[in-house]
Amino acid sequence: MKDKALSVTHIAFADEKGYNAGRYRGISLVSIESRHVDSCRKDLNMLLCESDVREFKWEKLGSARERFAAIKLLDFAIEKINNQIMRIDTLIWDTEDSRHKVIGRDDIANLQRM
Repeated sequence: MKDKALSVTHIAFADEKGYNAGRYRGISLVSIESRHVDSCRKDLNMLLCESDVREFKWEKLGSARERFAAIKLLDFAIEKINNQIMRIDTLIWDTEDSRHKVIGRDDIANLQRM
């Protein structure tokens, strides 16, 4: 009998934003039910291809092409979240907040704790 405690139920992808520069820093985690990962990957690749965008970066929203791609990606994410297929968790912190103004603050260690 297969041990259900060992089966993988979700796959997670993480990315950080400005972990070593700027006032606001963040880290996000996107988790998807493992049975939906392949179809989500296929759908996302198709969205990018249809938008003529090879790799999407939020910081590159300077053209209409990237803005239309962003709208499609947000619509995709909202649909998957509403259907309980995907979850997105984000932590954002302000390095100028009094709780973070520590002399000799180790930003890498802080990111690891986050």
